[in-house]
Amino acid sequence: MTTQRDQDQLKNMLSSEFVRRNDLTFSWAQTIGYVKALPGFKAAWFASDYDTAGDMRNQNGDDAPIAAQGTPTFGMGAYCPHAQLSGSDYFQDTVGYVITGTESHIDSADRGVTIAGVINPKALTGSQFVASQWGAVNADQNYQVRFPSAAGLYFYVRDTIVGNTGFLIGTATVDTWLYFMASWNQAADTVETWFNDSYTLHSPAGLTSLVGTSTTGFAIGARSDASNYLTGNIGWIALYDQSCAIHRSLREISLGGWPFA
Repeated sequence: MTTQRDQDQLKNMLSSEFVRRNDLTFSWAQTIGYVKALPGFKAAWFASDYDTAGDMRNQNGDDAPIAAQGTPTFGMGAYCPHAQLSGSDYFQDTVGYVITGTESHIDSADRGVTIAGVINPKALTGSQFVASQWGAVNADQNYQVRFPSAAGLYFYVRDTIVGNTGFLIGTATVDTWLYFMASWNQAADTVETWFNDSYTLHSPAGLTSLVGTSTTGFAIGARSDASNYLTGNIGWIALYDQSCAIHRSLREISLGGWPFA
C-alpha cells in the first residue's frame, strides 16, 4: 500500500482525501487557472460558462461575451464541458482583439500572438476555421487556427499585405479530443506549436510584417464572415498578446487528465 505522511498520520494514497491529478473537476479548475494567469492573457472562452442567450462569457473580466451565431448547444459528454457546433453554428465577437506584434507595453523580446485551446473535430473535410481574427480583405487575415482542407491543423499569421503563411500544428483524428497551442514571436522570427504532447519549433518563421490592424471581429468555429464552419466540439479557446515559453504549462495541465484521461 502506498502511503504519505499527512501531519502526524500515514494515509493511503488512494484515499479520497487526496485529489488525483486526472480528477475531472480538479483538472478543469487547474486549466482555467493556468489560462488566466499566464502572461499576455487577452481573452478566453470556456464552454462551461455561458449566458441565457447561449453566448460564451469572456474570462478577461470585460463582461463582453462572444455571441452565438446559429444555435450552438452546450453539453458535458464523456470528458468535459463543450459547445457543439453542427457545421452552421459559430461564435462572433465584434471587439476584434487586434494584436499587431508591436505593442509598446510589452517587452520587445516577448511580442507576438499566442492562441491555444481544446477541441474535438467531428468531420475533417474542406476548410474549417477553429478560431481567427479575420477581416474582409486579404490584408486583414491576421491570425488563424484552421483545417485548410483535411486533417492537418494549421496556424496562420499574416506575413505580407496580400496573404499569410501557415505552420502545421498537427494531424487530427475525427471524434478525438486534442490540445493545440501556437505562438508567434515577432523579435525571434519563430513560431512554436504544440499538438497534444508534440512540440515543433518553426525557425526561422519568415514572417516579415505586422499581424494586422483589422477590427472586424474575432470568431470561434468559423470565419467571421459566416463561412468555413467547424463541425465539432469546443472545450475552450484562449488568446494572448505575447509569445512566451511558459505557455507550455497549458499543455502540461491539459494533458494531466482533462480531457485525455
